Amino acid sequence: MERRIETTLKLIANRTRLKILFTLFSGKYCVNELTRLTGISQSLVSQSLSKFRAAGIIDVKRKGNAHIYCIKDRKLFNILLKLKEHFENE
Repeated sequence: MERRIETTLKLIANRTRLKILFTLFSGKYCVNELTRLTGISQSLVSQSLSKFRAAGIIDVKRKGNAHIYCIKDRKLFNILLKLKEHFENE
């Protein structure tokens, strides 16, 4: 359990990956949409999504030729939302 917590915290302790996660919290997107919405390069978005998927944070569905990504771990979403609210209220 401690290992999974450590891995998850390392993944989200990065501004770029947090930006991608917060974007995914608002909907389901393909890599090109995430690139456009976040302003992050396609290669960095793809690398981050791969890490999130390996950690079980996101899920992917095929739609035609596209891969559509969405949040799988709603508990993590709630934790990050609370953190965001905490720091916005300072």
